[in-house]
Amino acid sequence: MRFLGIDYGTKRVGVAIGDMENRLALPLRTLKEEKQAEVIAALCRLIKEEDVSGVVLGEPTTLAGERGQAAEHVRAFGVALETACAPIPVFFVDERFSSALADRETPITGGDRDATAAAAILQTYLDMQRPVL
Repeated sequence: MRFLGIDYGTKRVGVAIGDMENRLALPLRTLKEEKQAEVIAALCRLIKEEDVSGVVLGEPTTLAGERGQAAEHVRAFGVALETACAPIPVFFVDERFSSALADRETPITGGDRDATAAAAILQTYLDMQRPVL
């Protein structure tokens, strides 16, 4: 199963790709479309092109693990994406520290900060799917 990881922002949307077989998330690109409908259309195209089975969306939470207004905005985006790209399930993962990780890695790799944050979000989800031994 292949997954898209998404670091959703109002200005930029980082996207990563990964799969359950390799359990590895890789940065893909950053979308800079201005309207939410354009972002959703671009993501629906990627879902089809990459034969994606599910989407993992980073959910912003406070350090105390609470959800605020930003998290509600991301949840609404997830519902809109799931509806527009149906049938595609959307999963939410705590994105705490994904941007900090991207800030640390991007200067070293020369990569795309937003896509790297999306890869961190997706990697968290893939790691959570590992069977407990």
